[in-house]
Amino acid sequence: MLGALLSGAHRDEDAPLPPAEVAQMARGLFVHVRSQSSSAGPLLAKSDLVTRSFPGPARTTENLVTQMSRLYRNPVDRSINDRREAVTRALSDGVTVRSWNFMMDLVVQGGRLPPTASSLENFQSSGERRYWVHFSLDRVTGQLLDVQWERVEF
Repeated sequence: MLGALLSGAHRDEDAPLPPAEVAQMARGLFVHVRSQSSSAGPLLAKSDLVTRSFPGPARTTENLVTQMSRLYRNPVDRSINDRREAVTRALSDGVTVRSWNFMMDLVVQGGRLPPTASSLENFQSSGERRYWVHFSLDRVTGQLLDVQWERVEF
């Protein structure tokens, strides 16, 4: 999934990230967020991409964006701010780090059961409506954050 998000990133208008760099950055980010070390681990908010400090070379600290930009093969891509931040834009536009987002396809049928019905298999549908329910849950607390209903017409 990280590779899919990053594959749409562009350093500038006509320069998408090459597949080799995308794969390397996706692997690096995956290893980083799955790490159990105190200097890495899961991102708790989108802002962690740019605000959380991580150990860099020569005992310095740097943010994750700077670390990721080191993987660019062309030095110019590391020095121009817009190009350096291509990964951050791709991740921040398509990722939430503390919520799960779901979509439920709900089909509601109206009708009746005949007086002689012995099971629900005898239900006689007289109408149907379809809804898509989009909802978001907080991964830590389980709290419902947002619900949107969309009536679907076919």
